[in-house]
Amino acid sequence: MIRVAPAPEPPRFDDDVRKPGLDAIREMVGEPPLVTRRGPKRKKIAASRDGIPAAKFPPFWRDALDDMLQMSGHGIGNR
Repeated sequence: MIRVAPAPEPPRFDDDVRKPGLDAIREMVGEPPLVTRRGPKRKKIAASRDGIPAAKFPPFWRDALDDMLQMSGHGIGNR
């Protein structure tokens, strides 16, 4: 097995990815979000978190992509 050391979490990951993602999950199962956001309310699409189709998850992780590449040594400045 190849051992891989996890990179540190990008500094804004929690605010830019984790919290919005968890709120999106809440809305997609019919629960109210913890944080008010602009835009239309997401519709309930599943009875449980496990029932949410993968294709329906908003791509919040993309907001951290540049930071993740930079922290792993693969950012634009490291080429």
